[in-house]
Amino acid sequence: MKINARTFIIIGFLLASVALYLFTDAGYAAFLVVLFAVILGGAALIAGLTGDTITAKIATPLQGDRGQEAKATLKVSNPGRLPIIKCRLNIAAENMLNGEKDEIRPDFSIWPGRTDSMDFALKDSHCGLLKMEVEGAEVTDPLNIFARKTSFDKSSELISSLYYLPQVSELIITPEDVSTYDMESYKYSQSQKGSDPSEMFDIKAYGEGDNYKAIHWKLSSKLDEIMIREHGLPIENRVLVIMDKRPAAGDKDYIDRKVEFTASFSYTLLKRGIYHSLGWFDYVNDRFETVRVDSEEAFWMAVTALISSPFRDDEKSAAQQFAESDADKDFSNYVYISETTDGIEILMNYGQTDIYGPEDFR
Repeated sequence: MKINARTFIIIGFLLASVALYLFTDAGYAAFLVVLFAVILGGAALIAGLTGDTITAKIATPLQGDRGQEAKATLKVSNPGRLPIIKCRLNIAAENMLNGEKDEIRPDFSIWPGRTDSMDFALKDSHCGLLKMEVEGAEVTDPLNIFARKTSFDKSSELISSLYYLPQVSELIITPEDVSTYDMESYKYSQSQKGSDPSEMFDIKAYGEGDNYKAIHWKLSSKLDEIMIREHGLPIENRVLVIMDKRPAAGDKDYIDRKVEFTASFSYTLLKRGIYHSLGWFDYVNDRFETVRVDSEEAFWMAVTALISSPFRDDEKSAAQQFAESDADKDFSNYVYISETTDGIEILMNYGQTDIYGPEDFR
């Protein structure tokens, strides 16, 4: 049972009434003693005996428009036999992209076996994944003298998420820039073999199932062992667009501009028929993520994943995180979206690299 300042005030009035009754001849003193004793006892009974378990379900639309209100619905059920006079829920709201937080604390009164619902407005002027979570609930008396934490049953749905998507538009990219990413593949995979006989991936000893046409006769005669050529694999997914999720610096407007630029760059490539991948370091799951973009559906899936994890102040750049990860390195072109050139030389070791910022192509 939780007590608060109001509890001590009522207890103080009760003690004062007792003192008044004992040491004076005031006729109303006994009434005050009974009154405050009943208030304290009734409040303790209400908070202590009702609402051992409740059902709570929160629901939001999947997507909202930045700066526009979206309706969320909270439903609370009382499966017990006694009415819940007052139940207060604690709902935490957090934009997973920029870290902005808010808290909502609605109150409910629920009869046994009944469900009460409440609609409330959500509004965010920034893009990102807005995560809503019912973190706890407490049953209290009408005067908020005592409070007790209550639990949720297994059918409760305590988490719901709403995507505020970035504003996406086609960027003005010159034909020369487009041709850089739309050229014939000139690079072969360093980690996977293929079927292109014009490029050799590796040489190995002949094994069962190998194509005899791939036998390297000259080397086999020298080693007195049958050796075969493994053919190269041309890289089909040529472009990787990497967004550096630094610095956080609390500038939510800049985070919006950077995400919108990254998404717009990816969208522009897609509209020009250039399939590619979008990459970033996920600070929630502590791994480098890459998502292939070869359709509008895949594009929006990549964008929703991109805005679902935060920006962080980090000594390591996204380029360094990419190099240290086990992410596929078989790309011929890299587009690095960052304010700094930290780690860009690493990307240059893998392929042609360009670096841009949110103010480019405007």
